[in-house]
Amino acid sequence: MRKDGILSRMTRRSRTSPIDDLLSILSRLPWWLCLVIGVLAFLLLHSIASQPYPASVSPKDIAGSMTGSVFRAAAMVGQYVLPILCVAAALMSFVGRRKRLELILHTTEGGSSAAAIDAMSWQDFELLIGEAFRLHGFAVTEKGSAGADGGVDLELMRNGERFLVQAKHWRARQVPVEVVRELAGVMPFRRAVGAYVVTSGRFTRPASDFAEGRGIELVNGPKLVGMLEQARASLEAKRNGNAPRRDSPASRGPFAAAPLQSVIPSCPSCGTQMKLRTARNGPNVGRNFWGCSSYPKCNGTRTA
Repeated sequence: MRKDGILSRMTRRSRTSPIDDLLSILSRLPWWLCLVIGVLAFLLLHSIASQPYPASVSPKDIAGSMTGSVFRAAAMVGQYVLPILCVAAALMSFVGRRKRLELILHTTEGGSSAAAIDAMSWQDFELLIGEAFRLHGFAVTEKGSAGADGGVDLELMRNGERFLVQAKHWRARQVPVEVVRELAGVMPFRRAVGAYVVTSGRFTRPASDFAEGRGIELVNGPKLVGMLEQARASLEAKRNGNAPRRDSPASRGPFAAAPLQSVIPSCPSCGTQMKLRTARNGPNVGRNFWGCSSYPKCNGTRTA
């Protein structure tokens, strides 16, 4: 079953337990951070659980004593349960990261990237895209299937700015304009300065026309293959302890630098450096534009 529809995502969400949710959240962290959290949780809960019970309790303190007893009982259990969960999450995180790296290597071997991408599931496709962005210097948050995503599968951060990603594992179909329009509508609410729609297929002409000038980059099948080759080059350079050369595949291409920030213009009114903004209302809602950084003192704008 494909990942389509808000209702199906909410149904999957309702079937998970709190422990599953906690494991899912922790496993998205680096494995070593999971272990650190486990150690801190044990130390904190152990200090609570080891507190002595009062020798005698006055009638006025019965309620407080009962509350303290409940907390200590919960801490006695939690001091072992939470660290175990953290260790399990660390293992899941470690295995998951290895899987993501193996996906990068598998899809870039022997010149069969397109076939390898088409053969994978949409879940692996999202992991692959996330790892590729990670290897290009972004901090990646995978939204997964934990509820309605509002048209967003990944959130990226770099240099303090947020980018959104929608992954469409469509082998033959063309991605329609509705997908791009949905992502453009989400950008202002997520305070994103840019976005990507990544597909193994193609985009319709209306989708390409709508994305133009809105800070949304469309990545089709051939462009995706180049993105993965750049990611592999970056991975190999890191494994060899070298930074990618400026003329290497890993140092160029659409993901080597944030596409919206290559040149920051000056305000035509006051000469101050401008800031990339997104129109929140009016006929150009969703479009990016350059606004004076001293706004509202200065209302100077430029087209992005």
